[in-house]
Amino acid sequence: MRTTRLDKEGIALRLDVRVANPNRYRLKVRDPDVDLFLDGVFVGKGHLDSMLVLQPRVTRTYSVPMHAELDQGGLPAALLGLSGLLKGYADLRVQGTVVGQAGLLRRRFPFELEQRLDQGHH
Repeated sequence: MRTTRLDKEGIALRLDVRVANPNRYRLKVRDPDVDLFLDGVFVGKGHLDSMLVLQPRVTRTYSVPMHAELDQGGLPAALLGLSGLLKGYADLRVQGTVVGQAGLLRRRFPFELEQRLDQGHH
């Protein structure tokens, strides 16, 4: 997981996630409900920037772009940015659920990812 942008308006991320799809059919990932936290403080709801389709009968790493508009006008991010400057790093946590869909079959899956962002390596 890495940040591609973090400013007063929002955060953009690229998640590299390893997923196994043992099924004989492709699964479309839909309806994400994603919360982003910096140093344990909620900063906004995440949104996928493109549809993710899991290929059948394969385990692979997918690169998933997403973004979040910051909650409360970016104030938490500004404060956390200052905290990160003082510490030299910030802890980013992405958690929530997504729906895997194949035809009419749908199932919601939980996930959680954490990453330490070092100053200057966003």
